[in-house]
Amino acid sequence: MPKHRPYCLSIAGFDPSGGAGLIADAKVFEHLRVQGLFVQTSNTFQSEDEFVGLNWTASEDILQQLDLLLKRYTLPYIKIGLIENADCMNLVLKRIYTGCTNPPMIIWDPVLNASSGGELNENRFDEVEPDLMKNVIITPNRKEHSQLPEAILNACLGVYTKGGDSENNKGTDHFRFENKEWTLKAKQNIDGTFHGTGCHFSSAFLAHIANGYPPLKSALRSKRLLEKWLRNPQGLLAKIKN
Repeated sequence: MPKHRPYCLSIAGFDPSGGAGLIADAKVFEHLRVQGLFVQTSNTFQSEDEFVGLNWTASEDILQQLDLLLKRYTLPYIKIGLIENADCMNLVLKRIYTGCTNPPMIIWDPVLNASSGGELNENRFDEVEPDLMKNVIITPNRKEHSQLPEAILNACLGVYTKGGDSENNKGTDHFRFENKEWTLKAKQNIDGTFHGTGCHFSSAFLAHIANGYPPLKSALRSKRLLEKWLRNPQGLLAKIKN
């Protein structure tokens, strides 16, 4: 009998290029053999190298999508990607906590700027309630880390800061989980800026946790997997392969 696949829920935007957002999460989830479920937070107008704009999904529509899934499935593993603002984030997290039988593991990839050039309000999460961060591992890049309030970062269960945008130590990441900290270095240098790498990493991170790996090993496996996918990319997109 085939092994039961754990459910992983992605709450994120729709990217027509498939390089980020729900489509990218679906590809990563399938590759890592978890069962994906999806809630759409926005519809973006972009390609892998150009961002024109987006339409946000109304909060009540996001919650209606979420409520139906929480009613039907046990969801211990959840990823949050592109989301409109602190008000929406607070509503979503409160609904998750009230709708889940047990507190879930949540990975939050805080998209503050689009890699294909779009500018979003970098201060839009300043009013996220720190008390809601207790089950959240946040995965910002270095720039996003510097833009997020310390109260939010300190309240998180874990902070994984990606170093792909570092000039001096490119590819060197830092992971704080509970009361421990680690530095994770790249096995190989990846030249260039790619579309959706943060999305791919965070969905792989969640999928590895869902498959039973502890957080540190999940992070390291996801980092190595992304390095492999970017070794021979499809233009500016990661090429997901075995």
